[in-house]
Amino acid sequence: MKPILALVLFSFALSAIADAAPVGPVTSQSIVEALKPTPRTRGIVAHEDRLSPAQAALVGNLRGKTRAIQVEERTELATIVAKPSVRRLDLEVFFPLNSADITPQATSVLVQLGLALTTADLRGGVFVVSGHTDVTGAAAFNLDLSQARAASVKRFLVEKFRVDPSTLIAVGYGSEHLRNPADPTGGENRRVEIANLPVF
Repeated sequence: MKPILALVLFSFALSAIADAAPVGPVTSQSIVEALKPTPRTRGIVAHEDRLSPAQAALVGNLRGKTRAIQVEERTELATIVAKPSVRRLDLEVFFPLNSADITPQATSVLVQLGLALTTADLRGGVFVVSGHTDVTGAAAFNLDLSQARAASVKRFLVEKFRVDPSTLIAVGYGSEHLRNPADPTGGENRRVEIANLPVF
């Protein structure tokens, strides 16, 4: 059986908070429990959980890249993490307005995230760090800001927790993927989302 590769998506807020945060204090264990893959029958993988050869090649090509991710690549990554087996968790990560600087409030959450990602349950995966915003402001600005924030979180995880940079893909989506299209300026669109997708 081929090894299971955990693909984790992080979506980071445009302004202060994500509305769909977990209830109670965020701990490394609560993150692990929310994200660890569901045990599967040996050798049995649902068709919808599999990556196509092109998708697997894309993930492999983007690992550790420092260049900006192209539009087509962002779109395909979103398709990958939308697979039915994805496990998701929203977290509050605080950034100053129009800034990608990590605040003390953000650090407390990211420390728990870093601890979770270095556990046996999640270690060894490929992690996609992606930023999402609402529609407030210019689309191009939001896209650049979300990319910068994703890169900041990647740098934090590499520097503080020695996460292998080749296992982190930082990508910004701006307001391309609203959580609540009926309220495009709602706080739930400015979110931190973590999704764990087994990649075979």
